[in-house]
Amino acid sequence: MQAKTVGPHRLLCGDNLELLPTLADGSVDLISTDPPYGISFMGKAWDKALPDPQTWVECYRVLKPGGSAVVMSGARLDCLWRMCRDLEAAGFELEQTAFFWCYRSGFPKGQDLGKAIDARAGAQREVIGTRVDAFGDAELSETDDGRNLWGKPSTKEAVLYGGPATDLAVALDGWYTKGKVKPAVEVIIWARKPISEKTELANMERHGVGGVNCGACMIPSDEPIPVNVLPEWSGFGELKQPEYVQKQQAGRFPANLLVTGAETCGVDALGEEDSRYFSVSKWAAAHGYSEDWAAAAEAGVLQVCKPAASEKSAGLDGPCKHPTCKPVTLFAYLIEFLTRPGATVLDPFAGSGTTLCAAAMTGRAGIGMELEPDYFTIMEARVRHWQTQNEPPAIEGDL
Repeated sequence: MQAKTVGPHRLLCGDNLELLPTLADGSVDLISTDPPYGISFMGKAWDKALPDPQTWVECYRVLKPGGSAVVMSGARLDCLWRMCRDLEAAGFELEQTAFFWCYRSGFPKGQDLGKAIDARAGAQREVIGTRVDAFGDAELSETDDGRNLWGKPSTKEAVLYGGPATDLAVALDGWYTKGKVKPAVEVIIWARKPISEKTELANMERHGVGGVNCGACMIPSDEPIPVNVLPEWSGFGELKQPEYVQKQQAGRFPANLLVTGAETCGVDALGEEDSRYFSVSKWAAAHGYSEDWAAAAEAGVLQVCKPAASEKSAGLDGPCKHPTCKPVTLFAYLIEFLTRPGATVLDPFAGSGTTLCAAAMTGRAGIGMELEPDYFTIMEARVRHWQTQNEPPAIEGDL
C-alpha cells in the first residue's frame, strides 16, 4: 500500500477491500464516488464488472448514521439495477430521489444493420469520397504529437459510401443495434444510511448528517420568487386556519436534474427560461467557484459540461490520461448539499481524484482510495493543485 497526505486529505493506493477495514466505524460523513459501471468502457479491465458487494458493506459501516453515499452509475438498466440492489443489500435506504447529470457530448455506439447486410452479402457500396474525422472526443484526447491519450492517431480518414447495395439493406436502411442511442445522462444514486435518532433534526444534532443543505445549494435567481407560506399556527384551540401569506424566497430549491445554463454551454434546446431552475453553473458562480467550464457548445440538451482539458490536467505535467474524469463542480455541489464544512468525504474508487479536488474546493477533508498506481499519481497531482488553489494565503510578518 502507498499512502500520501495532501493538506487534510489522505490518498491511499491499494485494494479498497483491504483499505476500508482500516477506517473506524462511523468515521465518514459522505461517500462520493464514481465506481466501475460494469460495461467494459473502452475495454478497460477495471470496468468489466460492478464493484464487489462487500465494498458497499464496508462503506455502510464507516458512514455515520444518516450519512449519504452518492454513487455514479450509467443509465443502462441492468447495471443500474444491480448497483441499487447491492447498495440496498448492504443496508442503505433508497427512499430518496436519484440525481441525473445531463451532458451533450456522449457518442452513440451501435452497428448499422443495413451496412451489415451488405457486408454479409459481399456487396460493396459505392465510394463517393473521404473525410477526416477526430478519433473520439478531440478536445478530450488530442495531444501535440498527433496521438490521443491511448496512443492512437487523434484523427482518421473516413471513407464515404453511397446508399445500400442490396434489397434487404434498403429495407433496413436507418436501422441500428440498440447501442446507437446517444448517451446524454448519467445517474447519481443517492443512498443513505438510516438515521439512528428518532428524527432527522436529532440526528443532525448528534452526528452532523442526515439533513440536506438546500440553503447552500439554492440556484440563485435574478428575479423575486414569491412563495405562499402558512403563518405560525399550532392548530390547538384555533378552529380556523389562517390564510397563507406570500414571502420572497432566496433562490430556487435544488433539483434532481443537474445541468448548466445556456451562458456556459451554449444555447440549449429548452432555453434559458428552463435551465435557470437547475443551473449548477449559476450556483458555482454565486459561491465563488471559478472552474474552467467548456466553451460554448452546439444547441442541444441541458447539461453539466464534461470537464475541459485544462481542468482535468491542472497540476499535471501533461494531459490527464484517466478516461472518465468527472466535473469538479458537479461533485462540489453534491458535497455542499449533503455535508457541513470540515466534514470527511470518502471515495473508495478515487480514479483521477475529482472527489478530493471537490473536497478541497469546498473546505472538506477527503479520503481517496485507488487501485491503479498510474491513476494514483494523477490523483495526487490534481489534489495538490486544487488544495493549493483553495488554501487561505499565508499571513506574512510577525504575529
